[in-house]
Amino acid sequence: MTADHGPAGETNWQPPIKENPLAEHRLRQLWEDYGDEEKFIYENTYIWLPETREMWQATADAVPALQPGALVVDMGIGPGFMTTEILKKSPGVKITGLDISINFLKQAQNKLSQVPEARENVELIQHDITQPWPIDSASVDAVVSNWVTQYHDADEQQRIFSEVARVLKPGCPFVMNSMVNKIPFGAVVSGIIAKANAAGLQENVANYIKNVPIAQKFGEAAQKGWAFNPTIEELENMHKKAGLKDFQVITRFVTEQEIPYLVVVRSLR
Repeated sequence: MTADHGPAGETNWQPPIKENPLAEHRLRQLWEDYGDEEKFIYENTYIWLPETREMWQATADAVPALQPGALVVDMGIGPGFMTTEILKKSPGVKITGLDISINFLKQAQNKLSQVPEARENVELIQHDITQPWPIDSASVDAVVSNWVTQYHDADEQQRIFSEVARVLKPGCPFVMNSMVNKIPFGAVVSGIIAKANAAGLQENVANYIKNVPIAQKFGEAAQKGWAFNPTIEELENMHKKAGLKDFQVITRFVTEQEIPYLVVVRSLR
């Protein structure tokens, strides 16, 4: 990776993006009926809601500290929040961020350009994670995924987990979070809004509610089989089928009835 040099010798570094027209075409197909992902105002609403921050932090905390030079894949990097946390926890690691959306990759590029630990250590690749990854087998020290897999159907999730197992070195971790137990989307939204209101984030809630009709489309998609919200047992079985072992639930987020609807889990290759 090389740096760009600005006026007076200043360095204006940004992680490079490898664009993929096939992935972009696939994204447009997926979003044709469900709106544009840019309508989710991540920076100003979603990521600042307490439920989201708790989930994000619990996922980052479940990734063990790694030695400099270790390779991490951030699967579905989005705007780059998880990569930022990993770099702070394990300075000197190398991170490859995969995402189908060029818009999210550009957000990650901008965010990570402000993170000193990211310099020369991050590359961003536009890629459909349901297809074989452009990463060598048994070459990766950790894979992390934040709020990604439940937007894929069961067959796609199985292919994703198989790719995770293929690229991981033996004994290395896969950390992810997922909606589980087929909890209705409306119940999840109600819980998120209640916690945000209790934290005094009414402005964030107002902006989030504007996006609920768009997000509701994912609930409709799940009912049609386009997405898959597994039980915890189903999720564990998919990990095992892919060749992952030692499945462990690290954190559970539960409804008022104490039913887990979101989990952070870790498996090993």
